[in-house]
Amino acid sequence: KTGPISGAEELMRTYISLMKLRGNEKTEVKTTFVIAQDVEIAPLLFISLIENAFKHGVSSSRSSMIDIHLEQKDHSVIFTCDNTNYPKDDADRSGSGIGLENTRRRLELMYADHYSWQKWLENDIYHVYIKLSV
Repeated sequence: KTGPISGAEELMRTYISLMKLRGNEKTEVKTTFVIAQDVEIAPLLFISLIENAFKHGVSSSRSSMIDIHLEQKDHSVIFTCDNTNYPKDDADRSGSGIGLENTRRRLELMYADHYSWQKWLENDIYHVYIKLSV
């Protein structure tokens, strides 16, 4: 099921605001939403990626950064998320660890040949880039 991108933006903003409450003064969270028109996307499509940014990108003792960007241009929606990378050790893992796989499956089911997804680690920053053709 899809809905207006404005609905997805609102859900992301609300979730990010909630997660920022759990952060500390060492965590910088930046968001940019550039929505030109109301296109349809799956409303919770990017939530697992944002959850991961907060889960693996925030340290209680070190400076942390999360930068989330959602932009709609013509017939494309571009989502990027960059965050510091503080991998959890085995004793500190929570959740099932299937968020990325579920996101990939949702993209494949809903957007098949109409998306690109890149993720990489560079200089201790984890990067996610998704482009949807809508």
